[in-house]
Amino acid sequence: MAPASWLPGPARQVRSWVSEEDNIGTYDATGNSWSFDILAEGWALIVTGESSYYENTGWTYDNSVWIQFTGAGQINAGDGLSKDGNTLNVNAGDGIAIVTDRVTVDLDAANSGLEFTGTTPDKTLGVLANTAAGLDIDASGVKVVLESDGALVFDGVNGGIEVNLETTNPTLDIVSNELGVKYSTTASGLDQDANGLKVKVDGSTVLINGSGQIYAAGSDEATRLENDYTAGETVIAGDPVYFDSTADQFAKGDAATGSKAWIFGLARTSITALSAGPVVSGGPCASILSGATPGAHYYLQAGGGIGTSVPGSGNRVIYVGSAINATDLFVQIVDFGKKA
Repeated sequence: MAPASWLPGPARQVRSWVSEEDNIGTYDATGNSWSFDILAEGWALIVTGESSYYENTGWTYDNSVWIQFTGAGQINAGDGLSKDGNTLNVNAGDGIAIVTDRVTVDLDAANSGLEFTGTTPDKTLGVLANTAAGLDIDASGVKVVLESDGALVFDGVNGGIEVNLETTNPTLDIVSNELGVKYSTTASGLDQDANGLKVKVDGSTVLINGSGQIYAAGSDEATRLENDYTAGETVIAGDPVYFDSTADQFAKGDAATGSKAWIFGLARTSITALSAGPVVSGGPCASILSGATPGAHYYLQAGGGIGTSVPGSGNRVIYVGSAINATDLFVQIVDFGKKA
């Protein structure tokens, strides 16, 4: 009886192993019937039934005996192999390819970083080193190539690449594995912030302008001679002053009193008693005049202060300076002596 899985179609030949030992049975799948022929010498058949004991085996009839002449079906495909009938195939996984009937490593043709060297079939696989990009290969393996005068060296301890620093007077230093400029914040006049290395200034007597230039405080008015002194009494901006009997201390000048007429400058700002403030002894003194006529001459006045009137008889005539404009005076002190 035909197996249930056989459907109408081409005829199939099988050997009857039970009741028709010496016959070849042919099953007509279309007519669902069997027919048998007597065996003859040299007859052969291939058993292809799946999952049977004789699956994928070949037999020939010789001298009343069936002799197996092939048994590929008895070979099972193990790991990495597959089987298609009598053919065993290699299963190519990731990185493996079959090229021209050879199992080989599948290299990325664009950027694998590996290459085959030698002659087929004895080629060997190795690293592809780009000697034009700082790599080379020797007996120890892949290595970085350093330029002999490129300021880079190999660390003799851990083999890493490091900067070759000048040792006599180094201007660079490595701190916490970071390369930077070496300097002293106390002895070199340098400092550093997020913008980089900079000149260290005190911010009061020495400053840095908006163009990054260093200048001394007041140097923008270099034509003015100015110093700070302590006021012995309160003065206002423009008051002429002289040195009194206390060291480094001044008081208001007065053309009517000989000892007070020896003025050395004008207070540039108002200064309270016993406080230090700026005194201009020569050059421009800004904002001490009001409504002045440019070019007008100013003199020390009797009773203190300055004015355009020449002091009267018995007073010392002290020329203080000339008006630059309506508010600024160019200080230039000249003593013409006592007026008769």
